[in-house]
Amino acid sequence: AETACGHIANGFGGVKVRANANEKDETVFDFVRTAIGGDIDLMVDANEKGTRETAQRLLACAQDYGVKFVEEPLPASDPLGFRMLGKLETRTLIATGEHLQGIDRFELMIEDGYSAFVQPDLAMAGGLTPCLKIAKKAAARNMVFAPHFLPGLFVHMHGAFGGEILLEDFPLIESVFEGWPQMAPDGALCIGNDTGHGLRLKQ
Repeated sequence: AETACGHIANGFGGVKVRANANEKDETVFDFVRTAIGGDIDLMVDANEKGTRETAQRLLACAQDYGVKFVEEPLPASDPLGFRMLGKLETRTLIATGEHLQGIDRFELMIEDGYSAFVQPDLAMAGGLTPCLKIAKKAAARNMVFAPHFLPGLFVHMHGAFGGEILLEDFPLIESVFEGWPQMAPDGALCIGNDTGHGLRLKQ
């Protein structure tokens, strides 16, 4: 809860917490939601820890706490389980995709409609061009495009596919490059005037 408040104080419009798809998750949701208030977006990442039974309970609990989405409530290798979850009222909370490889896997997910948030990983999906194609397909089905980390690269797709994009700050390789978009006080990323993505290896 303290860490979440620190992120909000630094200008972020939401926070994402880890979940284990067990009975202890509600305590985490309660502490963090109480700390950040009801107007701040709260997201949850289960990192594929759930079973079909525990994922249902996790989604229901998340709904009670006004969670925006639950990421990977099931392993990516269980598309039938996701299809089952997609028939529930809580399907609007499901986010997944960072472990899917290739556009065809995303096409099946989008066609099935079992996820409201589509989360390709840049490397897993095959690069920015495939990700843009995925974003366009998701937008056509009113799904939110919420790619896995690297907001400084994905922000360049904003406005290019006709849908909503939700970016996460997940520092991993940022220290190796310079030229990243900077965050404004209102939480928006400000793109510079450099050609292309504008990133350069630090000398």
